Amino acid sequence: MDYSPGSGLFVYIKQSPGSLQLPGPYFALSVRCLAEGGLHPRLGFTPNPHRALRLNVHLALPFCRRKIGRVFTFYMKFLLARKERMTQIFQENGDVKAGTILKTTPLTVTQVKTADGADGYNAIQVAFEDQKESRVSKPVLGHTKGKAFKVIKEFRVENPADYTVGSEITLETFAVGDGVTIAGTSKGKGFAGGVQRYGFKGGRRSHGQKHSEREVGSIGGGGRAGGRVAKGMRMGGRMGTDRVTITSLKVLHVDAAKGEIIISGAIPGARGSLVEIISA
Repeated sequence: MDYSPGSGLFVYIKQSPGSLQLPGPYFALSVRCLAEGGLHPRLGFTPNPHRALRLNVHLALPFCRRKIGRVFTFYMKFLLARKERMTQIFQENGDVKAGTILKTTPLTVTQVKTADGADGYNAIQVAFEDQKESRVSKPVLGHTKGKAFKVIKEFRVENPADYTVGSEITLETFAVGDGVTIAGTSKGKGFAGGVQRYGFKGGRRSHGQKHSEREVGSIGGGGRAGGRVAKGMRMGGRMGTDRVTITSLKVLHVDAAKGEIIISGAIPGARGSLVEIISA
């Protein structure tokens, strides 16, 4: 049987709580990690043991999110930083690249979670930026061994044994040219109408119209929705302050002495907002 890419082979898999079985070179897919060829090596998933799975063995990503269930990404490198400002970087060939300066300090590992332990999954908890002890609750201070931090976040990792509580993750983990994914919180715009929020064109500007230039118009709540507002209807409301993720960015410059890293392009958020830097 042909298992080569493009063969269009679909297999029916009877799922079990322990593992999934695929024919040929695609075999023994662990619940914790898709480890064999053709599948993304940094993904883990929890299968549904109560139904069979129809899966194209060469298209496990991105369809596995729909067909298998929860999919967890194991991050190889990551950092937390604060957005500073935009700048320009001149390349050796004379090209000018726009970039955003991010300011960071070493992350402190506060907890290591393992799949064999009580947590049931591999992850590490890191803390960022020092804080006054008076602004942190005593339960949190006890968890962080008496050290106060502003931000505590968790990242899933493939090998939690590589980290120990109290160790630091520094800026040197990234190098110029590395591909990264950036996640941040977009700027808040306050209450916005349909024209600004969704790009509606508004009403007619003809004779007899009054104040209709920026109206949303009918929302079809009668026969369509049964006399109510349908869920997901695009209307005026609070705009911004959403989590935004941007992929396919590059590291343009790293200055460990200043604690600065420059990422290509624009990054969501206002100056001083928290940004996650994750290896692509």
